Amino acid sequence: MKQHKRNRFFTFIFSLIPGAAEMYMGFMKSGLSIMALFTLVAVIAGNSRLLFPLGAVDVLIWFYAFFHARNLYYADDETFMEIRDDYVWNEILGEGVIDISGGKLRRYSAVALIVTGCFMIFRFAYDALIFMIPDEMWEQVSYIVRDVPEAILAVLFVIGGAKLIKGRKAADGGLVPEEAAVVGDEAGEV
Repeated sequence: MKQHKRNRFFTFIFSLIPGAAEMYMGFMKSGLSIMALFTLVAVIAGNSRLLFPLGAVDVLIWFYAFFHARNLYYADDETFMEIRDDYVWNEILGEGVIDISGGKLRRYSAVALIVTGCFMIFRFAYDALIFMIPDEMWEQVSYIVRDVPEAILAVLFVIGGAKLIKGRKAADGGLVPEEAAVVGDEAGEV
């Protein structure tokens, strides 16, 4: 789909929905990635006890999406035509930090579906266990069983964060920016 500016009123209305205005203007990768990120955070927040912190992240994503769409629309025509449609994480983190080619996208989507399905199965099993286990015993194990999905989610967040840091170091040539500045200063003194 070719990118082009559209009706100002509808662009504003669609900018109220994260990613929709980008898709309306033809930036499908950008819009879809913003919408997917917003929805993913909302689903995780709604299915865990992390509603407040993840809700705050979702508010930040909403504001980013709103102003991203407005900035796209109000860019001059020449700049607008030069803007490349890309996933939003490449714009924020830098090109190649999160590399999603066709095969990787399919693999990440499959993992996301499997994890989501496991959480749904766990929630169903948890509700079924409430009625099957006697009350005296349930009071002793309920706190541990209830927190299993959040513990798994926390582990996945840590692994994902570590991969992002590792990817960023590789993109920077193996050095984080502070280390690169120190190496550059030492090289200048020699």
